[in-house]
Amino acid sequence: MDIRVRKLRNGEKGIPLSRSFPTSGKPNCFPQCFNTSTDSLASDRCRSPKLGQYRKLPTHSECDVCQVCDKDAVNLKCLHTFCPGCLERHKISKNGCPVCISGGDDAERGSFSETDEKHGPPVDEFIFENLENGDVIEESLDALVDRLEFDVLCNLEDRQSGIEKEIERLQTDVDKEVAKIKDYVQTLKVLIDKRAETMIRSAHESKVRHTTELVRQKKIVEDFINRVKACVNKHRHCADSTTFNDTEKTVYNSVRNLMTLSDQISEENVHIKCTTKPLSDTTLDFMGKIGVRVFLAQPLGVKLCRTFQFPGAVHSICPINNQQAWIGFQNYIQLCSKSGNSNQPLDVGEDVHDITSDKRGNVLIACHSSVKCLNASHQLQTLFTCKQTPQGIAVVENGDIYLCMGNNVVVYDWKGQLIRMLGDPHSGDLKMPYKIAINTNGDVCVSDYQSSSGEVVVFDNGGRLKAKLRTDGMAPRGVACNLQGIIYVADFRSDRINLYSTQGHFLHTLLSANADGLSGPLSVAVDEGGDLWIGDWKRKVRVYKQSITKDEFPTY
Repeated sequence: MDIRVRKLRNGEKGIPLSRSFPTSGKPNCFPQCFNTSTDSLASDRCRSPKLGQYRKLPTHSECDVCQVCDKDAVNLKCLHTFCPGCLERHKISKNGCPVCISGGDDAERGSFSETDEKHGPPVDEFIFENLENGDVIEESLDALVDRLEFDVLCNLEDRQSGIEKEIERLQTDVDKEVAKIKDYVQTLKVLIDKRAETMIRSAHESKVRHTTELVRQKKIVEDFINRVKACVNKHRHCADSTTFNDTEKTVYNSVRNLMTLSDQISEENVHIKCTTKPLSDTTLDFMGKIGVRVFLAQPLGVKLCRTFQFPGAVHSICPINNQQAWIGFQNYIQLCSKSGNSNQPLDVGEDVHDITSDKRGNVLIACHSSVKCLNASHQLQTLFTCKQTPQGIAVVENGDIYLCMGNNVVVYDWKGQLIRMLGDPHSGDLKMPYKIAINTNGDVCVSDYQSSSGEVVVFDNGGRLKAKLRTDGMAPRGVACNLQGIIYVADFRSDRINLYSTQGHFLHTLLSANADGLSGPLSVAVDEGGDLWIGDWKRKVRVYKQSITKDEFPTY
């Protein structure tokens, strides 16, 4: 609720009202405002959960603009009524109520002129909502910030609350399952006490592990909420300041990124179950186990926005912002934009296997026999040569370079000095690592496409083996991670993009050959705006918009 309305209800005087609550003004070309008093604003009829929102009337009402009765008419907080057509035509949610706004304050209060009635308010920026057909949606920066503050922030807080409830439910489920285990083993007495203790310990370890992960996801949402609030406050308090250095376009892109990323925050549901079987003296070793099932409460969905064609198979994609990405094919790299523009291909002199970028704007290229760097001025230089061909490359915040070489993942500095290797080189965890991605929690995700079953091996930030991601028939190539830590795997053999949790649980298939026409994906990447880039062996790159789907998984 707006603080000014709350103070009005408490009887305080002299509280200034926003343009959503006008107290005076002459009508322009609309009917006279019938009630804008302080009493009406404090009445029960004006109550609304958030400033700027409106609610549907239960019966037919007459629109104050076109005078047409409509059952879907909506009532603003100032008690004026509008049909859906007039809401869209006059951009009322952005500019305020046109009945309450006077003609003399049009320039300052966002009122409408006769030209605005026909053509709508002026457009500050063009944003490409549908890049495939070129449709343009006109929306000002102020309107985007309003939506970011009221809609996105509320949605994120709801999802944060959902994660908190999921943590509580996870703990409750584990406690119930532990109780079931204890009741079950009471009849087996001494013979199975040791086995029962093992199962209980496994249940508690699962609770601790997955609770830690859910707490981490909650922290991500909290940090993202702070980013949203900071963006709103920065725009609110610095827009009129002469010391505000950021350009409006930069703020505009930042707001668009936050709005897109917020639509991809999804909570994981974790259920702990105990499986039991009829027991005898010969089957005590198989009396049960703790099973963990993880899935997305609201899975991600995608929509194709743009398709690019290249002269060769696309082995690597490296987004550098929310609009552009470097594409690697044959011995070239090429900068492409989601709007359809692209620069001339740059010949690096060797076959390009993978591309990555660091925080300073440098683009690092894993070539056939060396690692090269393209700096911010587009000057290409060789950092160091390699005895073996580097297939995948990634850079962490401290500047260390991770390379997939032979059957190992090795870490170098910028001078080519070996720092360390991940995992135990004699354990056989990796057969032929192909691509590498660094997750938000510091995990190193490596696709191993020559392993016996096809898998993605996950190491923690200390280089210890954490999990192995496996799906029947999988031949992983590209691997990427999003803001929330969900792992994307390009399955070359099965023509699909699979999603996994940070703990290694399969979540669902995002894209497949049958439903989406995907064929032989080799590379996958997620840009700053949350859009998905996929390159395949048929020389195509597809760009998808991601958002949470409305259909939920069934409750078990």
